Amino acid sequence: MKLTRPFTIALVAALVAALLAPGFSAFATPTPVASALTPPVAQSRAARFEIGAGVADITGPASGVGMMGYSMPGQRTGGLHTRLYARAFVIASPQSGERVALVVADQLAVFEAVRQEVLRRLEARFGDRYSEKNTVLMATHTHSGPGGTSHFATYDLSILGFDPVGFEVVVSGVVEAIARADARLAPGTVRFAEGELWGASVNRSPEAQAGNERELLDDLARVFGGDLDRRMALLRFDAADGGPIGVVDFFGVHATSMGNDNRLISADNKGFAAIGWERLMNGQPRGAGDLGERGSSVQEGNTREESGRAKSGLTTENTAFVAAFAPSASGDASPNVLGGTDGGSADDFESAAISGQRQLDRAIELHAQAGEAAAFLDGVVDSRFVWLDMSAAAVAPRFADGESRTTCKAAYGLSMIAGAEDGPGFGREGQTCDALPGPLRALLCRDACHAEKPVVLSAGNSDEIHFSPSIVPIQIARVGGIALVATPFEITTAAARVIEREVHGALAQAGVRRVVVLGPSNGYASYLTTRGEYALQHYEGASNHFGPWALGAVTQTAVALAKAMARGESVDAGTPPPDLSREIQVVLDSDDFDAAPLFGDFGEVLEDVAQSLQPGDTARASFVGASLNHRPTRHGGFMTVEREVNGRFEVVARDSDVETKVFWQRQLCPPSFRCSRVTLEWRIPEDAPPGSYRLRYLGTRQPMDGGELRDFEGVSRVFQVRAFDAAPRDPVALSAPTE
Repeated sequence: MKLTRPFTIALVAALVAALLAPGFSAFATPTPVASALTPPVAQSRAARFEIGAGVADITGPASGVGMMGYSMPGQRTGGLHTRLYARAFVIASPQSGERVALVVADQLAVFEAVRQEVLRRLEARFGDRYSEKNTVLMATHTHSGPGGTSHFATYDLSILGFDPVGFEVVVSGVVEAIARADARLAPGTVRFAEGELWGASVNRSPEAQAGNERELLDDLARVFGGDLDRRMALLRFDAADGGPIGVVDFFGVHATSMGNDNRLISADNKGFAAIGWERLMNGQPRGAGDLGERGSSVQEGNTREESGRAKSGLTTENTAFVAAFAPSASGDASPNVLGGTDGGSADDFESAAISGQRQLDRAIELHAQAGEAAAFLDGVVDSRFVWLDMSAAAVAPRFADGESRTTCKAAYGLSMIAGAEDGPGFGREGQTCDALPGPLRALLCRDACHAEKPVVLSAGNSDEIHFSPSIVPIQIARVGGIALVATPFEITTAAARVIEREVHGALAQAGVRRVVVLGPSNGYASYLTTRGEYALQHYEGASNHFGPWALGAVTQTAVALAKAMARGESVDAGTPPPDLSREIQVVLDSDDFDAAPLFGDFGEVLEDVAQSLQPGDTARASFVGASLNHRPTRHGGFMTVEREVNGRFEVVARDSDVETKVFWQRQLCPPSFRCSRVTLEWRIPEDAPPGSYRLRYLGTRQPMDGGELRDFEGVSRVFQVRAFDAAPRDPVALSAPTE
């Protein structure tokens, strides 16, 4: 999460008041390395696990809701680039009866509020099968999704409140993804592979990392060959007969290819990779949404042929192969490899595609490597979990500087407002107490616990406003010889290395050969840095809420969990944080009614597509539309691209595909001033066959009288996609006014 200039100006005012009071072409089909999957070697071992995979849509409101990531009040959703999904894997051990659920959600973070409600619903549905102990809720950390799903004021501030609609979409989607994975549990195998990926990430904060002790810097150079962990790790899941189930890929890079001026919901580079691999494996575009018939209950397929839509292919219910791309620790890892906000392309969509394609290509290579028999993991499944109160945790000398230390109540540093190198905000980084002029130092450096940090908001001292969490979840989940360390922090490369080697030391004799430190999981509590990085107070250090010894407290706790796991001992989870659902300060209102212009109607074409196009062009049409917040994950999406085959139109693309975009714009038309203009775009792939095509808009509106939601459609004229012509053409004239 980054704080950027427009938001921080407003935030500064709020913080001062508090002081005075007692993250290739984006439209091309993802390119496989050689093939999407290398067939596994003959199964030389019996299946050692039970494995299931499932997917559900968690896209959320796409019209006018604040976006979560860059904390800019003016960055509000205005359509779709890609849909957002929760991808779940359940891995169980038939021998021990233990299981873990691994979820990767296209979100900035799975906030504590979401996690609490997900666990409640899982308990109601499955009893004690899934719990805080064995359920790992990871996030891709996209900065281009709708926000308002936290109960903490800091994370809802730029959203202007809590959004119950978006909250319900995420919660129900995560639960459904786990339920689908659970329903598909069957004997299978898990294999592991890892290798380096260069050229897809860069350390955005090398000056801060240089502040570490020489021993740690030497270790980073020895293990990583540089200032960033470029190791990609992959878990490969196959059925007992060798058929593919899915993968979870771990690679440390921020999902910030999409910048802070983007208004389209997007899964960013991680989502590009996931969608690309699933499309390669499953053979057809994913159906966008969980429903077949619009407005009906969940069912297989999406057939509604009477309206001209042929079977769409795969839905989130019947997807065979599931590919999840999760970040490992990536607090200082940026996809903008040319520095600043430059991801190597002319626009953010291309940059996301470049980063995503690189991750996808390397993952496919590792998947093939994991086909070797030696990559099999044994059948161990285990997990440990504990709550850690970061406000005053005692840190043993071994995990500090040789002396006993404590963490501090949450406080935000002055340089947090400056933002990171790839998302600048207000002011500058590196502002320490010693560098401030006397009067400002006297005002901001009164809390000795926070050492070098000038404190602009003592968030942990507020009894009236819950700014951010103080009690945080620490978890270790084990699958075979691979251990995953889950915390709610964005962890820098150096800090993650400290955790990794300490936890590995505690688990190595128990058969763990690799420890992966995850990106923010099971909640969100900003950044975690080393003591040396903290002292320099760059963005990451200033965003380390709990003082200079926070890493020591987290490492110490993770090691204790690891030792208990190695010994087979249970762990008391401790006291959980309070449920804040009844203390929400501001709740966003749901959308009011939708209206059409005078003498117009919903679905009417305002601007039609050009009559003749070729691969590489963009087909575009605009319609009298409605808010995209009505049933955002349902009814097969908001658009389809259809091709005429034997006299019938068949769906060839949806709003879940990277070639499409849906734009929403509010239009203040009299007398209601509640009109919407929806524009559909389809970047025609290079392999699109010549023929007759059309664009279809699928809308839902809220009547003025507040009655039941009503579906409507709009259809463009039929246009021709001709064979590619290399002759020069005007790339702009790709749409034409309605005749």
